[in-house]
Amino acid sequence: MPKFLLKQRQGWYAVLEIPTALRKHFGKVRFKQSLETYSLSITNSRVLPVIAEWKRQVAIAKGLKIGSNDELLATLALVRQDTQRHRSKGVPDYEMRMAQEEVALSEYLGDKNEGDGPTTLYDAISVAHGNEVLLREHVDEFFASRDVGPKTADMQRRDLMLFIK
Repeated sequence: MPKFLLKQRQGWYAVLEIPTALRKHFGKVRFKQSLETYSLSITNSRVLPVIAEWKRQVAIAKGLKIGSNDELLATLALVRQDTQRHRSKGVPDYEMRMAQEEVALSEYLGDKNEGDGPTTLYDAISVAHGNEVLLREHVDEFFASRDVGPKTADMQRRDLMLFIK
């Protein structure tokens, strides 16, 4: 039986254990969701997207440091954690986004409503909610999937980073 599946009462459930350090954050020991089918073949097609979403939530909760000391990536990780926390409380996506954009706008306008503040938070919100894609976020994942020599990888990484800038 696949490791993410559990059969209970003739139905199939997707199950993923939460790492011990993050159990307090999520308020539970494991994720568990009914796949609403009795068929194993249908279950196998439904389980992977559910598990992928849970793993994404765990990665966000870990607060993974992506890249070096990039302010936009750090802000993006914080926005994703905030979004995940509110989603777990049942807040609709559009309400979360409106509240986050309001905070970003007030940060940009500043105390004197001059409009010369940083736009980093607004950019991170756009990426977190799927309006924009941040290529820098996916560079390491791309190079991990490649099978080339170290010199070639360094040259390609340099070229890609120049393209991204």
